[in-house]
Amino acid sequence: MDSRRIIILVFALSVAYSPALGRPLDDYDDLGNEIYPLAELSAIKMTEKPTIIPPTTANPVQQSIVETTTEYKYKDIIEAYTIEVPKLESIRHAAGTLYYTVDPQEDPYKKLMQVYQDNFETPMNRNLPKNVPPPKD
Repeated sequence: MDSRRIIILVFALSVAYSPALGRPLDDYDDLGNEIYPLAELSAIKMTEKPTIIPPTTANPVQQSIVETTTEYKYKDIIEAYTIEVPKLESIRHAAGTLYYTVDPQEDPYKKLMQVYQDNFETPMNRNLPKNVPPPKD
């Protein structure tokens, strides 16, 4: 068969099967179960109003006194031996990120200004004399 006959055969088969695919719904589905039309179905009416639950003012439930493994009973003793760890801070700039640490007793803003001055302002003014009065004429 030439290509023209194949095209005509495919077209004829598609026309023959298209009414089967696009047929209107019957009263039965493919499994033989009866389909009920929508006109017979009634709308669901709600007769009850939704109940609003009032907020409770009851006391919270007390926790059990049973010791568990998640509670550490020596917490108050350990507090005397704990050491506060310095915080790691950073300054982002065009060449990357500069990291520095801030001790718990230090003011983070003052430390930031000190690190900024040491790393960014001082190197720029390295060749200038420090605290030298201007020359007198």
